[in-house]
Formats: sequence, structure tokens, C-alpha cells
Amino acid sequence: MIANSAGTHQSLDGFIATCRTLIENERPIAEITRAMEELVAEPAALGAQIPEPVISPDTSIAGVDEILFEDDSLTVFVVHSASDVRQPPHDHRISAVIGVYEGTEEQRYFRRDGGSLVRSGGADIGPGDVLTLGPAAIHAIGSTGSWCRAIHVYLGPLSSIDRSLFDPDTFDEEPMTVERYAEFCRSAVPGGSVNVEG
Repeated sequence: MIANSAGTHQSLDGFIATCRTLIENERPIAEITRAMEELVAEPAALGAQIPEPVISPDTSIAGVDEILFEDDSLTVFVVHSASDVRQPPHDHRISAVIGVYEGTEEQRYFRRDGGSLVRSGGADIGPGDVLTLGPAAIHAIGSTGSWCRAIHVYLGPLSSIDRSLFDPDTFDEEPMTVERYAEFCRSAVPGGSVNVEG
């Protein structure tokens, strides 16, 4: 259970219900960001609510994304990013709020430059940290040394939006698919193999 600013406690289900209300507000990103800050303020307590994913031979090398909620206005995921995997650049075309509760989510940012991409900085967000991304953002994530676990909230129906994926070697743009995303994942350890064991 997670302490909020009112001194009460909120479950992950309660957070989703809060987001469903806040999405109707005039400034939903700011309000959902505050709610996320409260949710991840006690990372270990949040982690205790969320079982670690079951890893199978069919698990993507990127890790596991679990959809907790999705409708036309809101999507909430738990993202379990496998250690030592660099995931490919991609966009969402809707705003996002990310809160980490375990490990470190490495963010690499990109911007369009003509028909390609160029790097434009990055950030590491760890337990208790919250990051917001606008609808034009292009990023790639990774986690070095250990798994990263985070809540990702998107202001729209992420699974039904036509969005883009970029080849990490050439930056060529193509439609996002789960299969191509997994193909574009790379080991972050030179000469190393990808490990999806949690």
C-alpha cells in the first residue's frame, strides 16, 4: 500500500481509478504526475503489490509488459525491463508518465532530423523517480546490471495507436510491431548474451 499526501494509503488499483478520474481534468499530465509521485514514493511497498513476471521461452528479450488497464483515454502498464538489454527507439504519439519502483530505467532521447534521428540526451530514473514525455517524444529504454520495474501511464489507447519504431543501427523508421521491437533489442554488454531471467 502506498502513502499519499492525505496520509491515507492507496493500492495500485486505487492509483488506476485516480488516473481515470484525473484524465478528465484540465491539466491531466500535471495531476497524473503528482499521483505517480505519490505512488512510487515508497518503492519497496509498491513492488510488494506487484508479482514478478513469469519468464518462459516465449518471453521477449526486452522483458515483460503487463497491461493493467486500457480504454480510449488511458493505458496503464507495468514494464519489467530485462537487465543488460538496450531497447530500440520508438514513439508513443500520446503523452506518458513513467514512475520507477525498482532498478534504473535508462532513457535515451532522440529527435527527428530530416528523414532520420539524432541523439538528444538522456536520463537515468531510479526508484521513486517520475518522468513525463510529451506526444512528440522519441525515446529508447534499457536497464544495466539488474531488471528495472516501472509503471507507465499513457494518455490514450496505446495498443491501438499507429506509431513508429526505429532500427537502432540505421535509424530507419517503420511501423511499430511487438515482433520487430523484440528483433531490434540488443545486448548492452559487448560480446554478451541477452538475459531475460529475472
